Amino acid sequence: MVIYMLFVLSGQAAATLFGRLYYERGVKSIWMATFAQLTGFPLLFPFYCISPPRNPTTISIHSEQPSSIILTLAYISFGIFLAADSMMYFVGILYLPVSTFSLICASQLVFNTVFSFFFHSQRFTPFIINSLALFAISPSLVIFQANYSNSIKISKENYVFGLICTFGASAGYGLMLSLTQLSFKKVLKRETYMMVLEIIIYQSLVATCAALVGLCNSGEWKGIKREMQEFELGKLSYVMSHDFG
Repeated sequence: MVIYMLFVLSGQAAATLFGRLYYERGVKSIWMATFAQLTGFPLLFPFYCISPPRNPTTISIHSEQPSSIILTLAYISFGIFLAADSMMYFVGILYLPVSTFSLICASQLVFNTVFSFFFHSQRFTPFIINSLALFAISPSLVIFQANYSNSIKISKENYVFGLICTFGASAGYGLMLSLTQLSFKKVLKRETYMMVLEIIIYQSLVATCAALVGLCNSGEWKGIKREMQEFELGKLSYVMSHDFG
């Protein structure tokens, strides 16, 4: 669990910094950045192939397996949701400074708690309420800073649009986490190691396909070669910014 937390924290920090670097060096492709962010799921294949030993004491009381149709609908729904959410995150990082973007992303914890209250009857303890208050106040202080447009030279309209997309992405991801947990209880009816990996892999596959469709339909794929050539730090840095982002 500790290793997973370290990977999540370091990965989110690196993705934000490399995403900002990607846009500051002369490129504006949102769908390409979204597509690159979602294509890392094949790294989970080795873990999926390694099946943990079955523990009879942890077998779910629900022995019925969900139908293929239900599983397919769940994977497609979560995958499309994930692609849209990732795109909104990149719209936010395009129009916002890193500090503002990071603080607003922290509001996801507030949305996680709110959706957990409605979907999973999460109790509000004094510690949770105190944390929610702090996370709610911090982004609001940054939003109204006077020099919001000086650091990245954007218009007020684009800045507000970036705020809306980032808040929407944070709320959407919090909703998706709660719905995923709810699907384990009500639809999938089991929460095993293999099932968790399956839903991550397949929803990421659907999200990658959705981002690829968006990349092709938007016409941004035609400018990939030009973006790589015009990237200020060079072609190798262009590729690495996508890999780490």
